[in-house]
Amino acid sequence: MNPTGYPQLDALLPRLEAIPGLDADALHAERIALLGRKQGALTFALRALPTFAAEERKRFGAEANRLKEAFEAAFAAREAELAAAAGPAGSGLDLTMPGRGRWIGAPHPVTRVVDEIIEIFRELGEAASIQAGADLVQHFAQAEEVGLRRAGSFRREVAFGAYN
Repeated sequence: MNPTGYPQLDALLPRLEAIPGLDADALHAERIALLGRKQGALTFALRALPTFAAEERKRFGAEANRLKEAFEAAFAAREAELAAAAGPAGSGLDLTMPGRGRWIGAPHPVTRVVDEIIEIFRELGEAASIQAGADLVQHFAQAEEVGLRRAGSFRREVAFGAYN
């Protein structure tokens, strides 16, 4: 980047040229040291802005913004380089660790009993009646959902075989 003509800003240019050689920790520290809200060097230089005349303030502000954009672009480029160099290991995934174990737990006791009952009926050859029972439950639920007035008679018809 070319000199800005302002000593406060030109003093930061060597730090801009040093960014491509920084590692991740130094890059983070340099970002805070340059662009930090409270104690950043560029922020400190911008505090002198009100002391300039109106026309000079515009030029200084424009140069400061141009320098800030150059810093941000350099930081982004270096972070991209570091991320590409880190590869999948940089994602926080430790490939040397063992895999996750299976979840420890068991089915609810009522679920186990129902499953055992269904299995007994299947062994006895009653799979068709089990399926019919599931159909009945579904029909009852649909009748209640629709709000049929004859839900009670519908249940009696199903229970006594008139519904087939």
